[in-house]
Amino acid sequence: MAVTSLLRTRWAAIGAVVAITLGAGGINIARATIGSGERTSFVAITPCRLADTRPGITENVGTRNTPIGADGTFTLTAHGANGLCTTPIPTGATALSLNVTAVGPTAATYLTIFPTGASLPTTSNLNPTPGQPPVPNAVTVDINASGQFSIFNKFGSVDVIVDIVGYYEDHNHDDRYYQKTETDALLASKGSLLSAVVAADGTLVRGVNAVSASNTFVGNYSVIFNRDVTSCTFVATPGQTGNSGSVTGRIASVSGLSGNTSGVFLRTEDLTPNNTNVSFHLLVFCP
Repeated sequence: MAVTSLLRTRWAAIGAVVAITLGAGGINIARATIGSGERTSFVAITPCRLADTRPGITENVGTRNTPIGADGTFTLTAHGANGLCTTPIPTGATALSLNVTAVGPTAATYLTIFPTGASLPTTSNLNPTPGQPPVPNAVTVDINASGQFSIFNKFGSVDVIVDIVGYYEDHNHDDRYYQKTETDALLASKGSLLSAVVAADGTLVRGVNAVSASNTFVGNYSVIFNRDVTSCTFVATPGQTGNSGSVTGRIASVSGLSGNTSGVFLRTEDLTPNNTNVSFHLLVFCP
């Protein structure tokens, strides 16, 4: 979605939930390389558990039943039927939308999730500490040609739970062009994609089917939509509310808003990590 109605956004496969960019510093869903005529589209699925490293008979899912140790890496395969994901993820999937939960860390640590075989990124996806309840976060990760991604743990040991909520795949389609107002109306009519761009002070700048936003206290935000979002998938990325620039900060967690079925709760933090106010872009994919 562009800043003005004059800035055109390039679309294909509008009938499906699509990958979009919300300005520089905004959401770039799946880092797949897209050539001329290639588009990456999102396919929501019934959430399924790919892995749970906890050793209990009722808890353990997948190929590992021990925590990830210090400087350890856990590699998972998504293509096909794995864990409790009995509906196969197609070989054409190039990226995944995940909900990843850290459980029982023995030391303050961070987890980084990345395509298997790629260089380890310098950013983190989760930052659990001992004594915390299980810490979840929404994660979008590319997968390699074999359908694999890896989870790196820096300090101590920690169990992880990995749920798949959707995947991305490339398609060839004719290009179509829509002005922002046309695109917003089309997405709203589909009822499958909601969005919000929120300033650091909690101001709702723009969005699709977003009703309001607020900054309840430092680093804590709520965004209210015009429909029930309890069965939807949330993807949030820090970013300026204009058309360019970047921010220092990250999304610590994103989840449904307690007590309000139409709301999404987000917590943002700096690199310390301490709670801090950060502008962000939020996408909500609904089945």
